[in-house]
Formats: sequence, C-alpha cells, structure tokens
Amino acid sequence: MNVCPGAVALHRNHIRKKLGLNHKKINLASHLSLLP
Repeated sequence: MNVCPGAVALHRNHIRKKLGLNHKKINLASHLSLLP
C-alpha cells in the first residue's frame, strides 16, 4: 500500500485517544487483541 507513515501514525493516535490509551504503556495491538 502506498500510505504515508505520518498518516498511519495520525490514525493510530486517534484510535488510541478514542480507546483511552493516551499516556499508557499498553500497546495498541495488544489492547485490540484483548477485546472480545
């Protein structure tokens, strides 16, 4: 895929913010794998 790394980081930060993961040590992928 031709996606700018900055765009990916921006969207990951938005997802982390929506999930309340800002300023926490848990990895986004780890958190998503724990969801039912």
